[in-house]
Amino acid sequence: MSELFLDALMQIFALLTDQREEQKTGDGLIEVKNFLLRNLNKEFAEMALERYEHYTSEYHKDSYSQDQEVRDKQASTNMDRLTKICDQLNQELEQSEKYLLVANMLNFIMRDRHVSEEEGVFTDALARYLKLNENDYQNLRTFVLDYPLEVEDKERLLLISGQKESPRKTLNTYIILNSRFLSG
Repeated sequence: MSELFLDALMQIFALLTDQREEQKTGDGLIEVKNFLLRNLNKEFAEMALERYEHYTSEYHKDSYSQDQEVRDKQASTNMDRLTKICDQLNQELEQSEKYLLVANMLNFIMRDRHVSEEEGVFTDALARYLKLNENDYQNLRTFVLDYPLEVEDKERLLLISGQKESPRKTLNTYIILNSRFLSG
């Protein structure tokens, strides 16, 4: 994982963190920490986690402002940040890596089983700014946020099951989105 990509990833995680919810549960920090420990050694994970915490504080410093105009300005500034991050990533990442990044972010916002309007807007913008195919993104979004069998383009699904029963009747069914991001 390149330094640029890791920094961009921490910024995107921070942008997608709902600061009010984070203050209550700390789930975002735990999820980011687990992600980092799965992908980096402990030393790099700790350094990246510090960056995440820094960016979260910086990007959401006005989350509790009583002034709606101040909160709106923060949201606009954060969207500008996302645009700049995606511009950098578009130069560095292959298309398949962009889909995996967006899939990770969709999983991140589902950590509390609720997707806020702001989280939805940011992930939609992330996919758009990374220039993902709109239909593929909608399939991915439905797969992660809703229910895999609700994916509109069923031809893009690969069903893997060791069960003889119909997939709708068993809990031991695994569905993998068979899209361009898996095959590169």
